[in-house]
Amino acid sequence: MSNHVFFEALYAINPSDKNIELVTRPCIEINEGVITGFSPGCPPGAKKLPVAVLPGLCNAHLHLLDYAIAETGEDKRLEDLVELPRGLKYKLLWRLSPGTLEKRLSIAATNLRNHGTLFLGVYAELGQVGASLVARVLSKYGLSFRVFAQPNKKAAVEYKELLERYGGVGLDTVFDLAFPELMELAQHARRVNRYVHVHVSETRELYEKGDYKVALEAKPHAAVHLTMLGADELVQMAREGIGIIFCPRSNMYHTGRLPRLNLFPELVAETNVALGTDNAAWIPPFVAEEASYAYLSVHSVSRSKARELAEALLLSITSSCVRLLGLWSKEYDSLAMGASLFLIPELSWSSDPVITIVKRMQSYKVLGVLPGEATRVIRELLGEKT
Repeated sequence: MSNHVFFEALYAINPSDKNIELVTRPCIEINEGVITGFSPGCPPGAKKLPVAVLPGLCNAHLHLLDYAIAETGEDKRLEDLVELPRGLKYKLLWRLSPGTLEKRLSIAATNLRNHGTLFLGVYAELGQVGASLVARVLSKYGLSFRVFAQPNKKAAVEYKELLERYGGVGLDTVFDLAFPELMELAQHARRVNRYVHVHVSETRELYEKGDYKVALEAKPHAAVHLTMLGADELVQMAREGIGIIFCPRSNMYHTGRLPRLNLFPELVAETNVALGTDNAAWIPPFVAEEASYAYLSVHSVSRSKARELAEALLLSITSSCVRLLGLWSKEYDSLAMGASLFLIPELSWSSDPVITIVKRMQSYKVLGVLPGEATRVIRELLGEKT
């Protein structure tokens, strides 16, 4: 049976650096299990599938290890849950055996693929133990990822060792290190093509201590949360070339406040902006749900730019996120690095398919298709024997 397959989809989303291209009735071509591209119009007689085809989705900020302790501490404050070393999650994670952690992470990896998420930025607690475990499991399931390792002790030498080994480190706050140490770490990372991410202004206390001003001066590769920042402060951070990652469901869950999601279109024009799902212990780690939640949360103040908001959100879970994590290659634009296929019934009559995808893709069947799998997956959808 030929490994060359093509079919007509309802739509394809082609995200570039700053824009979304919507292709209607595209012909999706597959060679040797890899989606090699798409173009307008298929040859006569091509089979049709009622799907929207996107590049693999990207979750820019995810604490994956605590997936293993789901819904623990529902009655506790954020600080009591996550502060190193006294936070409840650290106590519980250290009690679990490596085998148990690996088994539960494997379930998470399978679920992420089944929800179309193929690219991840993962904060990994527990130092070398946690970072190596996360890397091993995600590699086993074919996912592309950047590990942001977190040391067991907040010391500059430990951050630098983890940065060299894993290519990324994640700080809980800008105050985890003395300012000269933070500045040196961030500058060193940019010089050697490695990545420093840091939580910024997630809480009122951190904002009032001026943590965002420290971040503006130190210039980590990306700032996460930014829940308390005003519009001018967010725009300033974007114009300084710092990537921005919002985690709205987590922010609402833990602090009862959302970041300024209505600024998505303006911020995407300035820097790489992405969505993350944060702690998998409390927030399901599926970024399609995050995009839908973000759109619905801010629609009442963004009606006049609803389409622009939807396009910016799609960028934030596709190309903008992949670029922010340093995972992009030219193959991503051709879908050769993996695709997400959404079977959304409303698309066949929607008056705005881009908005429909953002609002509804979390509600329906999605297939995450890794390179090498596409022929089998598509033949199964077409009802052909494989």
